[in-house]
Amino acid sequence: MGHNFRHLGYSRNPFGALTAVEWEAVAVPPLALLTLAERGFRALQVIAEKGRGKTTALRWLAAWARADGLSVAYERIPEEAHSFRTRLDALGLFCLDEAQRLDLPGWLNLLGAARNGLRLALGTHASHEWTFRLFGVPVETLRLEEIASREHLRAVLDRRLEVFALGGSTPRAWIDPAAVDWLAARHGADLRAIEWALYEAFQQAEGPICVDASAAQRACRWMQQDGIT
Repeated sequence: MGHNFRHLGYSRNPFGALTAVEWEAVAVPPLALLTLAERGFRALQVIAEKGRGKTTALRWLAAWARADGLSVAYERIPEEAHSFRTRLDALGLFCLDEAQRLDLPGWLNLLGAARNGLRLALGTHASHEWTFRLFGVPVETLRLEEIASREHLRAVLDRRLEVFALGGSTPRAWIDPAAVDWLAARHGADLRAIEWALYEAFQQAEGPICVDASAAQRACRWMQQDGIT
């Protein structure tokens, strides 16, 4: 049950793990991020706890800048690491995820390049504004939890469905707005938890049905039993 995604109208579970290419394809920027990108910035820090959309924001920025002709690199600093490996010379934009893990030599390298014209976009759990000020690099700050909205959440989920939907007139499973409202009330701005719940709901779906609030509630109970949330 639940694993025949063509029967649901999709090429795969729309809420499964993403490749780098898929991540850029499904990314929906918050309006505030789109405005900053169009206006331009020297440095940007995207601040939020885990699961709130930092990586998606950086992936979208990378794709947007690349389409605008910039040389772009994205890197995530893994747990227990404190530096990045990307060579910064010849880059137009460097998107660095989990920047709160960066050590002092890494900051010196990063902000030295920024003073020489490299544009930066950081995903981080904490503000580094004082560090940027110390190096004389102006920085914009985007706090995702302050700009989270139900409208943006629905757009994010709809985009996932759109990207992985089969073409033509194939009937597709869909998500009841009441289910989105219930998940948002339960998980707040934790987009990752909401997508995990929908992943479970789609795993259990038997056909191109409506994933309603009761299906979302069952998925959350399964997640609790598995110790996910």
